[in-house]
Amino acid sequence: MQTTSEWTLDYPPFFAYFEWFMSLFARVVDPKITDLNNLNYDAWSVIAFQRTTVIITELVMGIALLNFIIVDHIHFQYNGFMFGILLWSILMARDGNKLASGFLFAVLLNFKHIYMYLAPAYFVYLLRSYCLTPQGRLRFPRFIGLANVVIAVFVVSFGPFVLMGQLPQVLSRLFPFKRGLNHAYWAPNAWALVTALDRVLLKVSQRLNISIAINASGVSSTSRGLVGDTVFAVLPNVKPLYTFVITVLFQA
Repeated sequence: MQTTSEWTLDYPPFFAYFEWFMSLFARVVDPKITDLNNLNYDAWSVIAFQRTTVIITELVMGIALLNFIIVDHIHFQYNGFMFGILLWSILMARDGNKLASGFLFAVLLNFKHIYMYLAPAYFVYLLRSYCLTPQGRLRFPRFIGLANVVIAVFVVSFGPFVLMGQLPQVLSRLFPFKRGLNHAYWAPNAWALVTALDRVLLKVSQRLNISIAINASGVSSTSRGLVGDTVFAVLPNVKPLYTFVITVLFQA
């Protein structure tokens, strides 16, 4: 896979296909946009193309919710487009078309896997409302039908990468643990507070000459926002497994 830039695509395959489709038009607008070696290119053509395509793709959400207006057309991740897919999935469920709802949510997961947080709720809802009778018995044909629809979406999404033997590459990018807890300052959460606490403990121990174990690798700032593992100076380091377990527990 392409690794020219450290800012690699960390979305599922459907978003990669979507980006490839957009690149066909970007090449016409400005060939330099799609030059893999032309890093940090920020000409007006790039900004105009990204904002215009973001606005156009947000029509998916606008049609789902008439009179719904978004004023932020800046972000290149096309969040409004994917939020629109989520809204369409919810509308399908509301209208009783549960199979279409499950299909759209599976498509959404293959555009942006952050929606995995909603997957347990979707699974329980579709299982109870579509696959079970009011008495709690399994409607086997419906269950198989829903499962086949979801599996088919994932096969279309990940199948080419499986055939090319690149599935490990895809998974490593979907879950880039090596970027660290504070990657690019995107940690407005508990880990940012833990990082701040580590810096305070380090400074206090240095000023008061307190004899505690200090990890030399963590003395340099852990909040610099660069790509790489976050290493604490005083507090125990946080492993990817810990964050996974915490996420699962909060999902319960």
